[in-house]
Amino acid sequence: MFNFIRTHQRIVQVVLLVLILPSFVLIGVSGYNSFVANDEALVEIDGNNLTSDDFDYALREQIATLQRQYGADFDPAV
Repeated sequence: MFNFIRTHQRIVQVVLLVLILPSFVLIGVSGYNSFVANDEALVEIDGNNLTSDDFDYALREQIATLQRQYGADFDPAV
């Protein structure tokens, strides 16, 4: 068995590559799609879905409003 692997290393490498590479490609594509497709609802409020993009936008707007109100006294870390 090991003699076969030793004498046919190139064939074994190609077979392993053909078996292993597609799994990494599929996992990478699905991971990218789930990262890009950011439209899943975080919560549902009164029948309206709130996505993470909506939340981020509202948070940025709230921080901008507070910065305008408090000026130099505003600390966004708080």
